[in-house]
Amino acid sequence: MRAIIIDDEDHCITTLKWDLKKYCPEVEIVGTASDGEKGLVLITDITPDLVFLDVRCPGSMESIC
Repeated sequence: MRAIIIDDEDHCITTLKWDLKKYCPEVEIVGTASDGEKGLVLITDITPDLVFLDVRCPGSMESIC
């Protein structure tokens, strides 16, 4: 399963990647973004199966919804 992470805090991305690798090895992180606009580009370009989205990330709701 291909996934992307959209979060404005690097430590959150790092922690989620670590947790997924340990507990959900079938999930492959194929991209990360630091805001909603970049995340929307990733979603469009990569078409992941799963998106982890920080809803309090700058630009998240405006760009994604």
